[in-house]
Amino acid sequence: FRYEAEIWYRLNHPNVLRLYGLYLDGPALYMVSPWQQNGPLSLYIKANPTVNKLTLLRQVADALAYLHSNDPVIIHGDIKGQNVLISDNGSAILCDFGLSMILSEIAGVSATPSGVQDGGSTRYMAPELMQGDHSKTCLSDTYAYAMLMIEVFSGSHPFPNLRYDASLVAAIMTGQRPACPFDLRGEDQNRNARLWRLIQICWHANPQFRPVMSGVNDLMQEIIGDDEMRQCVLKDFVILGRIDLGDYLHWVAKGKFLWQYISKVSY
Repeated sequence: FRYEAEIWYRLNHPNVLRLYGLYLDGPALYMVSPWQQNGPLSLYIKANPTVNKLTLLRQVADALAYLHSNDPVIIHGDIKGQNVLISDNGSAILCDFGLSMILSEIAGVSATPSGVQDGGSTRYMAPELMQGDHSKTCLSDTYAYAMLMIEVFSGSHPFPNLRYDASLVAAIMTGQRPACPFDLRGEDQNRNARLWRLIQICWHANPQFRPVMSGVNDLMQEIIGDDEMRQCVLKDFVILGRIDLGDYLHWVAKGKFLWQYISKVSY
C-alpha cells in the first residue's frame, strides 16, 4: 500500500486527483486529497444538463493516457461516473485509486487476476475480465471508458434495465452492448457518428482491437476542435447576416451538413 501511495503522491496532472499525504490516527489510515465540492460526474451532468460533456470526457481520456504512460504503468481498473469528480472550475478529476493496479514491467510484476466480484463495477467491466483468468490492462480501461461515454451521453449507467450481475455478465459475454445514445440525424450527425464509432471500437470484444487511451484522447481532441470550428463558422455567418436561421434549421432537418449550407449561401 505504501508503494502505491508513493506513486500516487508523485502524480502530477490537472485531471488526476492529487494526494496531499497520509494521516495515521491510531489503527486508521487516511489519505488526504483536495475537496471537490461539485461531486461526481454522474450527478454533476444531471444537475447541469447543458455542460460540455465532450470536454469532460476528453479530460478523462487525457488523465487515463497519462496514467498509462507512467513508469510503472498505472491501470485505474474501476472507471465510472462515480469515480470522476468535478473540480471547482468545472474540470473532470479522475479519482478512486483504491483499485488501481500498478505494473512494473522491469520487475516482471503483473496485476492480479480480476473476477466479477473483486470490487470492480460489472456494468463497465470488459468481457475478458469476466472469465476470471485475465488481468486488468490498459485496454480494459479503454473498454470501461466507452461505457463511461455511454453513461455521460445517455444520462444513465450502462444496461439500466439489467439489475443483477448474472444477467449483466450473460449479456456482455454474448456480445450485447448499450444502444446508441446519439441522434444520428440532424445538425450534429457527423460529430455524433464519429463518437459512436469511437465507442464501438473502444468496447470491442477483442482487446487487441481497442485503441490505446493516448489515441482516444487525440481523437476526442480532434472531434472537439472540429465541433468548435463548426460553431464558430455558424456564429460568424449569423452575425454577418449570411444565414437565415429558419432556413438553416429547415436545411438541417433534411439531413444536410453545415458546410453544404454554407456552400449554398456563399454563392
